[in-house]
Amino acid sequence: MENPKDTPREGQAQEEMASAGPAVPQASQEETRLGRFAKRLLRWLVAVLVIYALGVVSAYWVRIRPQEDQLRQTQEDLQTAQMTIEELEAQLVEMNRLKAENARLQEDLDLSQIRYEVLSALVDVSTAQIALGAGDVARAKASLDDTQARLERLEKSLDAPHSFSIESMLDRLGLAMDEIDENTFAAMKDLEVLASDLQTLRQKLGGR
Repeated sequence: MENPKDTPREGQAQEEMASAGPAVPQASQEETRLGRFAKRLLRWLVAVLVIYALGVVSAYWVRIRPQEDQLRQTQEDLQTAQMTIEELEAQLVEMNRLKAENARLQEDLDLSQIRYEVLSALVDVSTAQIALGAGDVARAKASLDDTQARLERLEKSLDAPHSFSIESMLDRLGLAMDEIDENTFAAMKDLEVLASDLQTLRQKLGGR
């Protein structure tokens, strides 16, 4: 016999429960939702880290890398400038050395020219003395043609007190030239004094 309690409505409810499957506990549902949230949060964190890393890399290539290249180029330029400064300083030292050497050579040249003029004047006077001793007045006068000019150049080149000595020599030469035609003996004495003065000046200037 059929159970009178099994009404058609109860049978339908039992069929729906059977088709729905076993019931899921409430705690398991909450854990599932929490896991899905954690996964989404992890994805966001990874995305943020990736974006941050891309930003750092972009900043390095856009700003930091050019600055590093510029700094490296600046350091190279600085080293080049330092080398240039050192080279110029070395050249300046060499130029100063050469300048000092050139000044010394110029002084030696000037002194050599002075000695040459003194020696030439001494040769003129000595030649005139020999000519007068031989009675050749014309030759004596010809020997003294350039002597006055030599003494005047010496007067301009020498400092005091040598310039005063040259002035005295010019006076002595003038006396000899005035006396050479009329008073050969006096002219010989004046030329002798002049030759002695020239020889003294030559020794003072370092000649032999």
